[in-house]
Amino acid sequence: MRQVVVQPFVSSVVNKLDAKGRVSVPASFRQILAQQNLNGVYCIPSFNAPALEAFGDTLLSQFQQRLRQYDPFFSAE
Repeated sequence: MRQVVVQPFVSSVVNKLDAKGRVSVPASFRQILAQQNLNGVYCIPSFNAPALEAFGDTLLSQFQQRLRQYDPFFSAE
């Protein structure tokens, strides 16, 4: 398996929800995501801040690999 290294970017944006309950992704973020060939992002509540944290498939795969080492439910065996 080929390891892909993606440079993280950290920023803060205060946004409001639209009438349908959606939040927009700033254009500068969309440009960075496009450069990283991401079709979308996953958002989760932050563990240490009143915020959302977002990441792509690469980081999700890394999380899953780490979980497999510690949790028998994620093991192929």
